Amino acid sequence: SSSRGTDPVFLASDSQSELLNSLSEEFPRARIELLSPLHADSPSAIRANFLHVFDLIRMMVRNGVESIRPIVLLVPEAPESAFYAALSGLLKTAHLEHPSLAIKIIHFSSHDSRWLPKFLGRLKIEMTSLQGDLEIRYTQRGEREVVQLGEIALPKHSERPISGLGKGDVVWVIGGLGGLGMIFARHLGRSGKGIKLVLSGRSPLQGGNRELFRELEAECSDIIYLQGDVSNLSDV
Repeated sequence: SSSRGTDPVFLASDSQSELLNSLSEEFPRARIELLSPLHADSPSAIRANFLHVFDLIRMMVRNGVESIRPIVLLVPEAPESAFYAALSGLLKTAHLEHPSLAIKIIHFSSHDSRWLPKFLGRLKIEMTSLQGDLEIRYTQRGEREVVQLGEIALPKHSERPISGLGKGDVVWVIGGLGGLGMIFARHLGRSGKGIKLVLSGRSPLQGGNRELFRELEAECSDIIYLQGDVSNLSDV
């Protein structure tokens, strides 16, 4: 149908039978993908759910924009909620790589006796703003909270040695002159006393890269740079 692209795909645990039935009634055009219940002692279920959602996203992207539908992950407020983190990260990454893929991650509480009609009303409102907030949590009192990233003040640098690394150890940092590579290299150079740092990257050591490496040389006692592509076996 012409509205297919806006009909959501709900990801919900198959243990939430009451919720699943209500979703089918309130959103008859929606697609409901069942997730295996998650528990601390069932890593296989976490993996299976991850691969299931990964295949769903891959199929949508391969079939083109017309087949892409909003994906809504429903996370119950329970001890096992933490095990949904992998799915949450996967969906957010997919959205970053494919902005046309609308994502919603909605945490909800089912402790109140009338939680379901209240939650369905809130869910309908969320469906009207699919390009808005990515991750939302509805508290037991019905308050809407939005997960956001914010800067934090890091503690001052500590000279405490890094556990597990000692004199003579070699640490290889792939992409060593990139943003994260520089952060790791500086930290290792300052805190890893007596270790040898090997940085590698595809770019030659010239221009701005050479300046960055000179900065590291001034901070690290034993460091070298090797140009190479780790995806190329002959370079490694």
